[in-house]
This record gives sequence, structure tokens and C-alpha cells, in this order.
Amino acid sequence: VRAEYPPWRVWGRKGALDAAGRGHFHGALFTSCDGFPPHYHFKATSLHITPRKRMTAYNVRFYVGKVPVFYSPLLWKSLKSRRLLRSRVIPGYDKRNGGSLRSNTMFNVNESLYGKLFLDYYTEQNTGQGAELNFQPSPDSRGALYGYHVGDDETQHRRWTLLGSQYQSFGSSYAFQGRLQAQSDPEVNNNYVRSNAFRVTSELMNSAAFVRRTSLTTTRLSYSRQDTGLPGGRFSKAVESTPRVDWQTAPLSIPRVPLLFTLSSFADNSYDRSRGFQQHSAGTGVETTQTVVLTRGVSLTPRAAFREVYEDRREAPTTQLSTVALQDVYTGFYDLGTNLRLDSPAGALDVNYAFVRRLKSDTMRHDDGAP
Repeated sequence: VRAEYPPWRVWGRKGALDAAGRGHFHGALFTSCDGFPPHYHFKATSLHITPRKRMTAYNVRFYVGKVPVFYSPLLWKSLKSRRLLRSRVIPGYDKRNGGSLRSNTMFNVNESLYGKLFLDYYTEQNTGQGAELNFQPSPDSRGALYGYHVGDDETQHRRWTLLGSQYQSFGSSYAFQGRLQAQSDPEVNNNYVRSNAFRVTSELMNSAAFVRRTSLTTTRLSYSRQDTGLPGGRFSKAVESTPRVDWQTAPLSIPRVPLLFTLSSFADNSYDRSRGFQQHSAGTGVETTQTVVLTRGVSLTPRAAFREVYEDRREAPTTQLSTVALQDVYTGFYDLGTNLRLDSPAGALDVNYAFVRRLKSDTMRHDDGAP
């Protein structure tokens, strides 16, 4: 006989349903793996299932492929779709860590607060532990926190990962957003893959920002830092802004002028490993656009912009092998462009053109040596 109680599939030498709809199987084989053939399965002398409530099995043997892994006289599992705790064990194998049994215990405190607990066994490493917590009381407030720790026998070090993200709005005008990413070494996530709030790479990205929005302007005060992995299992700071302020207007119109204007400005205290020093910079700019309808379904949007950037220090190349330090320099940039849009029932097609030119510092002359 064969039966399904998603995600479980059951085969048995004998099977029957009683008057209450409960399934009773003898000589049962059952699995929650959707592979064919399944990568793992259980065998039991008897299996009893109450749909959407519980599953009970006796004299249970667990197999990975055709290899028996463990025996238990009793196995009980809840089949309720909503319950406080839900556990699942996932067997696996890799060359570095050997065989593994990874457990996910999912919990729901309420509709806004839920997460997972991790307890992992590796034949070639120590036990790993971790947790993931998600919080979302409303679309305007959400966050996640994930952590994992394992004692690594190969490196003789404790290895760990910590991730976090948060978004919180305060009324219609103010919001906070942040990202936390820390780990013991660049390769920890490659060696111990877990279900994370977001993907972990060999780079660390940490940031936080306060944003104020009105009908006319957007102001953003932010901090950001990027660390990259180095040989030897270390991280090194590559880029950091402490802090940065950005301000921009919505498209503005002037009476009797058929153009839209957007103003923007910024101030930044930044470090970049490629230049090797802390730099203070600020800038402001203006952009003007106008959309012209050429014919039905065809429009042209030309654009022109100019911006001026101040830097308290900049390294300018003099030859291929040397540079000169410039102090308190102002550099202008202008760009011209256009976008041709073709609208059709199949969708929109955009054709863009852009031209950007840099001026010599502290002048209005073209910098012909600029890239």
C-alpha cells in the first residue's frame, strides 16, 4: 500500500484506515525527502498517522541511502501546521566535515516573532550551535538576527558568524535601517553552510542610516564599512564612511520654464584603502530634464547636469609611477544624455546615451587627461 501525508510519503506491506480516518501501516517505509529514490528514509514495524495531528512509529531504523544510521524503539512527530516547536533532522556528508546530522527546530511565539534553533553533529568536527530570529510586527517594522558557532578541529579555533538586519519607520517621514555582518574568518560560511537571513560572502558589509523624507526632499545620514578577506584568515578595512550625509530634492518646476530641476548635495568623511588616507569631501549639483512626446508611444527625455566636488586632499598622478598631493581642490563635472523610450503592447524599450566630462581642478577648463 502507498499513502501521502505531505510532506511525508508512506509505503507498507499492509495498511488500513479506521473509522476516524487514522492510517495504520505494518512493515512501513516512510520519508519526507522528495528525491527519487529518496536520499534518506525510515523503516518501522508499525506506523500510525492521525492526519494533520501526529505520527507515531515503533521499532524505527533510520537510513541514509542504504546505510543504517540509528535505531529508536519509538518515533513521535507532530503533523500540525501551526505549533510552537517543529523539528527536522537533515543528514549529509562532505569531505571536510565528514558525516553530519543537522537539526532545524522552528518555533513561532506569535505571528510577529518566529525563528529557528540549530544543533549540528559532525563526525570530523565539534558540535555546532546557532539560532535565527525574525521579527515583523508590521510592514514598517522588521528585523532579523542570525548566529552560528562551532569548534573547528581542523583549525583548532572557534568559528562563528553573526548577521543582522533592521528596518524601522517612525511615522511617514523618518526611518532607520541597518545591517550587521561579522564572522570569525572569511571562509567560515564556505565550510559551514546554514540557512541565513541573507547570503554571507568573504566581504563584510556593515551599515546604518537615518532617513527623513518629505514631499520635496530626502535627507540621509549614514555610516558604512566594507571589510575584505585577506590571506591568513583575516579581514581588513577596505572602505569606510564615518559619516556621510546625502540630500536630494524631488523634481522641481519653475513657473513658465518647461523644465524639471533636481538639486543634490553630499558631505563625506571617508577612508579608502586604495588611497591610504582619510578624506573629507563635499559636493553639490543640479540636473535638469524634460520629457517630449514625439508621437504616440515614442518619447524623448534629454538631460543635462553639473556638479562641483570639494576634496581636502587628493592624490593626482604626475607620471605612471608617481603622484602629487593636492590640498583643498574643487573639481567640476558636467554630463549630457538622453533617453528614447518606445512603448508597445509587448513592453517598453529604452535607448540611452550619456556623455560625462571632468574639468581641471580649480578651473573651468577641460581635464583632457581624465579617464
